[in-house]
Amino acid sequence: MSYNRNPGTGYVRGSKRKKGPSPLIPIIVIAIGIIAAAGFLAYSLFFGPNRNSDSSRTMPNMEEINFFDHPDNHHLTPGRTYFIINGEIITTHTAPTFIDGRLFLPADFLRAYVDRYIFWEQDARRLTITTIDEVMRFTPDETTYTTNWQPQPLPDPIREIAGMAYMSADMVMARYPVTIVHQEEYGFVIIDLHRYQRRIYNIVEATDEDGAPIVLDDDDFIPLRFGANDQHPIMARLHLGDRVVNLAIAPHEEEDDDIFYRVQAENGLVGYVSAENTSFAEQIAAIPQIEQRRPITQPSFDGPVNLVWHLVTNHASAAHADNWYTMQGVNAISPTWLYFCRPSYDGTIINFGNQQFVNWAHNNGMEVWPMISDAFFSAETGPENFTNEAARLALMDANIRDYIIDQLMDMIIRYNWDGINIDYEAVRPPEGEHFIQFLRELSVPMRQIGAVLSVAVFSPIPDNHWWNYPEIAMASDFVVIMAYDEHYASIGWPGSVSSFPFVQNAVLNMLDLGVPSEQVVTALPTYMRIWVEQFNPDTGAWELLPPGPGGNPLPEFYPHRRMRAVGMAFGRSYMEGRGGEYIWDYNLRQYVSTIYFTHGDIEMRTSAWLNCLRSTSEKLTLYHQHNLGGVAWWRQGLELNPALWVEVDRTINP
Repeated sequence: MSYNRNPGTGYVRGSKRKKGPSPLIPIIVIAIGIIAAAGFLAYSLFFGPNRNSDSSRTMPNMEEINFFDHPDNHHLTPGRTYFIINGEIITTHTAPTFIDGRLFLPADFLRAYVDRYIFWEQDARRLTITTIDEVMRFTPDETTYTTNWQPQPLPDPIREIAGMAYMSADMVMARYPVTIVHQEEYGFVIIDLHRYQRRIYNIVEATDEDGAPIVLDDDDFIPLRFGANDQHPIMARLHLGDRVVNLAIAPHEEEDDDIFYRVQAENGLVGYVSAENTSFAEQIAAIPQIEQRRPITQPSFDGPVNLVWHLVTNHASAAHADNWYTMQGVNAISPTWLYFCRPSYDGTIINFGNQQFVNWAHNNGMEVWPMISDAFFSAETGPENFTNEAARLALMDANIRDYIIDQLMDMIIRYNWDGINIDYEAVRPPEGEHFIQFLRELSVPMRQIGAVLSVAVFSPIPDNHWWNYPEIAMASDFVVIMAYDEHYASIGWPGSVSSFPFVQNAVLNMLDLGVPSEQVVTALPTYMRIWVEQFNPDTGAWELLPPGPGGNPLPEFYPHRRMRAVGMAFGRSYMEGRGGEYIWDYNLRQYVSTIYFTHGDIEMRTSAWLNCLRSTSEKLTLYHQHNLGGVAWWRQGLELNPALWVEVDRTINP
């Protein structure tokens, strides 16, 4: 038997017509199905067995899960002791430990969360704590420690385990405003730093719509949940009278959710509890954390610092009286006397100091702040440039650091110096925290004798922020921004040594980092650079000449060299003597000159950005605009003429 579809006539069997079913039947069946499904859904929502009779919400989730079994906590190890601070479990530092039944805390954790001036050096087996007026030193298992190098009894010595120093919880609480509690149930060590406001709540019965308490049976409890609504599983049971710390009001996960608080229970667990089961008990105010700044050691002179560096590379130049001349308004001079001895390689300082120079400077109203740099000296090589090798030697070994500080303090006192200028220019990020530690350890004895500690630093552009300028300021009296070398030999293109925008950004960036304006000294150059380029017809661009050996000219370009640093006076006369004309650049606030010429068949040009009285005066306006601590100059002997010092004095001491 076969069936054929005959369009327009319905189904037929053979040749005999037969009436087919009505086309409305499928539509009616679908409609009935939709109505039935909607009715079932409505019943389930409002009358189903899993709903409260007075609410459209599902029944609370009453599943209980062990804290460490929850997926959010699989990175935690049961049985290990963890720190909890302000509701956060700390996993990034060494764990606390117990020694003879007493709780001990590791130095790396204490440095990160309690006191950033706790400094542990494993190689030296020494833990140092510095304050604005104390250097405290501790050695593992020793029953004495030193404060400013004087021994003190220590009945509770620090310990060392696996290369890490540990302090007892009792010792920490005795020295810092902190409460430490160990909760054995989950192995948490709860740290209350007292710097956070704490709101304490009691766990109470909820109330009904009429305000009457909903009485709990003896077996009932209040759930502490893993999330901020009652569909999250339970991590622990709370009972009436329990106290919790309210950490925050949790965000609602759904519009109709009840309010839940993120709380910390007495056993250290952090979870969520319904606000209706809490009652405010008390508020414990935070203890203000007042940052103690090192009081600035004021120089003997009044008014702003006006410092000049005086280049010295040997005993002969230090004693050469022709290099001694007064500069109007200059009240501090920093001779480059101090280098590290390369042959000894132990931090021994070579001192080119000259007592007659000190006496002369004092008689002419100038303080003497000799400069020490991270540079070696030897009889064979003479003074070397800044090197990371010297920086690492001077900073990374605790005993060498001590030796350097001892030598500096002896020299300051013996030779009647007024201060020290630290100019470590080859420090890299691995040495950064040791540099800060060196300054903090040096600052205490210097402050005790009234000597000024100044630190020369690079311009605080983002690439240099690892220097931690605020900490340098905390440990010193003056932070001297070397606001020059905007363009230098290896940068690849010519430009100003120190344009106004460059200097302005250096000052503003330093202030934005929180360094107090009265500690900021802006160092400006008395030199400039002359640049020589060749035109490359293949690229259509100007290119600096290739560098010659030792900065000397290459034979094919002789006598022209890629770049040369010159004094103000020479730079002006050099360009003007070759027909160059200086044109004022209103953006850079400097005169700029370019001379075009040919060398053989090569098109070349010489360019210079002049440092002069006018451009210097523009930069000095920043001193008054921002109430800075003063100005400095690299270096004596390169200035345009004595008129520079007259102009500087007139500007900063109106």
